[in-house]
Amino acid sequence: MLQYFLSRQHEVAVKIYVEKWLKDQVSKQQLGEQTDGEEHKAMDLDQLHIFDSKDEVEKKSINYAVTLGGDGTILYAAKQFTGRYIPPIVSFAQGSLGYMCNFEFDEFQGLFERLFYQQFSEDQKINPSLDVRARLKISVLENPIRKVYRGGQLENFEEMNIKNYHIVNEVVLDRGPSPYCIQVEIFIDDHYFTTCVGDGLIISTPTGSTAYNLAAGGPIVQSNVPSICLTPLAPHSLSFRPLILPENCTIKVRKAKDNRTPAWVSLDGATRFEIQDGESLEIRTSKHRMSFVVDPHDNLNQLWAERLTSLLNWNVRPYMKPLSKKQGAAI
Repeated sequence: MLQYFLSRQHEVAVKIYVEKWLKDQVSKQQLGEQTDGEEHKAMDLDQLHIFDSKDEVEKKSINYAVTLGGDGTILYAAKQFTGRYIPPIVSFAQGSLGYMCNFEFDEFQGLFERLFYQQFSEDQKINPSLDVRARLKISVLENPIRKVYRGGQLENFEEMNIKNYHIVNEVVLDRGPSPYCIQVEIFIDDHYFTTCVGDGLIISTPTGSTAYNLAAGGPIVQSNVPSICLTPLAPHSLSFRPLILPENCTIKVRKAKDNRTPAWVSLDGATRFEIQDGESLEIRTSKHRMSFVVDPHDNLNQLWAERLTSLLNWNVRPYMKPLSKKQGAAI
């Protein structure tokens, strides 16, 4: 893919950003090819720019984010754009599930030809289209500067400002390593709603409804339905059932002052930090959405339904056998 872009820079100059590890890996690969005694056309690596996730000006100049992998790769790419701006994502399925991936790798030349090297047609049925999705905007209200941990380790951290932080899938409050239940007070549009007593709470976008929310027994929501899912984690109650809320509501969750255990917050399964008694999060649907490049011939509703059945095996079961005439007569 990199060779494809670099070989066509004389036609249209495309500024290509990659992470440092990828540029280093390509450099080592080319060095190995030079020493094997065969001739290989080396790529001009000076045309590859190192992506800096902290350079907000540079990030706003990026027109497309290209991912090769699965849904985790898409979430990783989105995590580099947690502010208002996120470029359209061009996703190629090379992972395990690929629920959010829209193209196979062997389609990249035809797709990039239309995106970068051809004039867009007046016929909208030919041009690449965008599937626009909601994101959630998260803010810690009391002290937004947090010690953030990555992955499963709780040793190394970085301080981050969790204010107007944008996510794709879900925000999770849970009890972390503690064996005790946590109590989470829930407010909707500044009015007290209820208190969740249990392992925690998931608040997800429609896109995230088929991720952790699904595993916890939450509702499956079509990705373009304007809504927010609220799903308890192992609630100590027979009546706390998952809810679908309108996307224009503001949700505030507060760690109750029970002094038993702190709560932990996880944003899209990666950014993790602790909140103490009385501290709260504000969650709302962002005005600044994200989008996926899709094939213009795709019916998004049909595509969503097909992925639900083919990738998640939703409602897959054998057909009922017809009654025989003899059985019918007996009935």
